[in-house]
Amino acid sequence: LVSHGILTAAEETDCVACGYHGCRRKSKATPKSLKCNKKDCGKSQSLVGHTLFANSKMPLHQILYIAVFFLFQSPAATVVSQLHCSSRTVNDFYQLFRKMIRAVLEADGAFKAEDQAGVAAATSDPDAEKKKVDE
Repeated sequence: LVSHGILTAAEETDCVACGYHGCRRKSKATPKSLKCNKKDCGKSQSLVGHTLFANSKMPLHQILYIAVFFLFQSPAATVVSQLHCSSRTVNDFYQLFRKMIRAVLEADGAFKAEDQAGVAAATSDPDAEKKKVDE
């Protein structure tokens, strides 16, 4: 994850409290936490803060598995049965991934105005087209 720029290496992280350049992993028991290397500081901070992993208690590897299932367009039920997590968790991450992809595509100018309206309808209500047909 570090080599792809998703997470920052501990030694390349600046302390949020004192600005000192260089942190270390706090301990093996808390792999998502960093500690400042400066002797008179020693403040802890999150390795995953301000990333898509920040607000999740789920292990990083499990979130990455959900991402792989998403990329292979696997149904949420498959993910639930394989990873033994709730359908709400899977659906929340699938929605997050859709929003992230859409934001990147919009920033790159890949969507036209008419495409954006169709994508918004498709991501907000999967039965929207069916409802239109039934009317």
